[in-house]
Amino acid sequence: YEDLTGTIFDVQVSAFTNYMDTESKAIPLAGWLTSSDYLEEQNHIRTMQHKVDRDILKAKLPAITPSALLVSRKQGLTDTERLIKHTGFMQIDIDYKDNIHLSPEYYNNLIEVLSSIDNIAYVGQSISGTGYYGLVPITQPDKMNLHFVKFKELIFKHYNIVLDKTKGSKITDLRGYSYTPNAYFNINAKPFNKLYTHPAPCKRTYYTNTTSPSDLFELAVSLFNKKEQLKEGN
Repeated sequence: YEDLTGTIFDVQVSAFTNYMDTESKAIPLAGWLTSSDYLEEQNHIRTMQHKVDRDILKAKLPAITPSALLVSRKQGLTDTERLIKHTGFMQIDIDYKDNIHLSPEYYNNLIEVLSSIDNIAYVGQSISGTGYYGLVPITQPDKMNLHFVKFKELIFKHYNIVLDKTKGSKITDLRGYSYTPNAYFNINAKPFNKLYTHPAPCKRTYYTNTTSPSDLFELAVSLFNKKEQLKEGN
């Protein structure tokens, strides 16, 4: 999309100069998703062989909190104290290490696969080029953790895709910079409305023995007599 003005992507998010920064700066989500400002750094990261080296460089690049505009990411604050406004989005993250059970052909075409899901508004590649991330509009942002658990459950059930469980359930979860020229946008994505519910506890039935000792004695005698009668009949 050349212009995302007036769409679901026309919202403000918190931006941070790097992964360690806690001071929030409001920027437009649409501009972030379409920015190639750090493409040179991204291309360099994709040539690096060792994950540790890639992670060090990635952490020096800007990041956002795609689910919310925040006051700050400083420790010691509650989510209520941090939050200025929800964006209405929940992020999902897909790492190759969690999905080695998928065929290379299937995994390498996950942008196309995920674009078939009505609830997904955006899909792009991670900065390393080996993972994917997406944005899902949700109906109850204050229950995002329950939306996330349910979505994670359903996407595995129907698509055999394992989501990174450490990203997507909290408003403070970061999304590091990456740029995908062929990213998928759906401005008409259907808000995900399902919530995870805890399974109901199993009901146990307890039986109480109301038979008195004298009744048990009489029953035993009766069974013994019947047994003796059977012997005599034989």
